Amino acid sequence: MTNFNSNLKIKVQGTVDLSYDTDNGGADRLYTEINGVQTMPDTQPEPVLSVNEDEILDLKLGFESYEKIHNNTNDGSEKGSDTYFIIRNQTGDTSSFTICDSTGKMIGTRTADGGYKLSVEQLSQAHLKANPDWAGTMKLEMISHVVDMGDDPVSERDWHEQVDKFTVEVVAVADEPFLQAREVFINEDESARIDIRPYTTDTDGSESLVSIKVADIPYGAVLKLKTGANTFEDIFVSNKIDGTASEFTFIINTATSTEFHKSASAGDTVGTLLNSDIDNIYITPPAHSSNTFVLKVTPTIEEELNHDQKYAELPLTVHVKGEADQPIIILTDNNASDDFGVVVGEDVVPNGSTVELDSNSDGSQAKAVTFYGLERVNSGSEKIPFGFTTESGETRVIQLAANPLFSSAK
Repeated sequence: MTNFNSNLKIKVQGTVDLSYDTDNGGADRLYTEINGVQTMPDTQPEPVLSVNEDEILDLKLGFESYEKIHNNTNDGSEKGSDTYFIIRNQTGDTSSFTICDSTGKMIGTRTADGGYKLSVEQLSQAHLKANPDWAGTMKLEMISHVVDMGDDPVSERDWHEQVDKFTVEVVAVADEPFLQAREVFINEDESARIDIRPYTTDTDGSESLVSIKVADIPYGAVLKLKTGANTFEDIFVSNKIDGTASEFTFIINTATSTEFHKSASAGDTVGTLLNSDIDNIYITPPAHSSNTFVLKVTPTIEEELNHDQKYAELPLTVHVKGEADQPIIILTDNNASDDFGVVVGEDVVPNGSTVELDSNSDGSQAKAVTFYGLERVNSGSEKIPFGFTTESGETRVIQLAANPLFSSAK
C-alpha cells in the first residue's frame, strides 16, 4: 500500500458583503444611510433634507458591513483606509457648499470635481454648510467606495462602488437688522439727522427693507424730511391729546420718484418713504427741551425668495443740550406816546417797540435795562397805566430793581 502525502492549499478570496434579495432595498447593495435612513435603489425617491440659510446641516451619513448585519461579526475588513466616500454635486448642479464637522470646520479632502472625500470615521461627522446668505436647492450624491482589505494582495482586493443621490433644500431666512449708530447729539430747538437705516449681514442682495417703525417719540417732537439745502418737510408731529409719546411707521417705497408720500391726514401714523430718503430723516425735540430721550426703532427686513421677515427693536438715544433763549421785552402802553420806553445801555427804545437782548452763557442779561415813564392822567383825572411784558420762549420772568433816578410812585 502506498502512502501519498500531499498539501492541499485552499485560497479564500475576500469579497465585499452585499445585501440579499430578502434585505430591505433588494440585492447587491451596500448598506449606507442618508439622514439616518437606509438608502434605496434609484427606483425610489431620493431623500430630501432641509436646513435654514446660514445654518449647518447634519447629513446623518452612515455605513455598515453586511457581514456584521447578517452574521453579527466584528469583522472590520471593509472599514479600512482604502474605503472612502465622496460627497459631490450631481451632474448639472452648480451650488457651492462645504462638508464640515458640527463646529463648521471643514473635514475630508477636496476632489478634482469639487467634492469632498471622507474616510469611514469622517463619514459620521459629516455636516453641510452652504455659502453665506445662499438659499435654494442642492442636488447632491454620495459615492461609497468600499474595499475588503483582508489578507489579499492590494491588486486582488475586492471592491464595490455605489452612488446614492439626495437633495438639500436651503430655506431662505431674513437676517436680523441692526443700526450702525445708536446715539444722536442735538442742541435745544434744533434739528438733527437720526440714523434709522438698518444694516444686515446679507451679501447676495435678496433681502430688502420693507418698513421702519419709530416709537416713543416724545410729545412735541417733530419728524422731518430734508428735501434740500436747509429745507425740511414735516412728516409727523407728536401731539397726542393726552401728551404721551407717539409712534410713526415708514413704509419703504423703492420707486425712483423724489416725492415723499405723506400721510393723508394729520392723525395718521403711517406714511411711505423712498428708500433713497431714509438717510434724510431728522428730528426736532420738543420745544425748549433739554432732556435725553430714547427712540425705539424697529426695522423689518424681508427675504425676496419666500417673503420671510425679520425685525428687531433697537434703541436710539437722543441727547438734547439745553441753551438759554434770547430774552425779548415787548413795551406796551394803553396810550402810546414817547413818554414811556426803555433804556438799554445808552440806547433809548420808545414805546411799542420789541427789544431783543443778548444773553450771557448763564442766561443772564448782558446789559442793564431801565424802564421809564411819566405819570399821566386822563380827562377824568384817572391815572393812565403803562406796562411791559417779557418773554424768552421758555420763561416769562423778569427781575426788577429800584432805580433812584425814577423813584416816583406810579
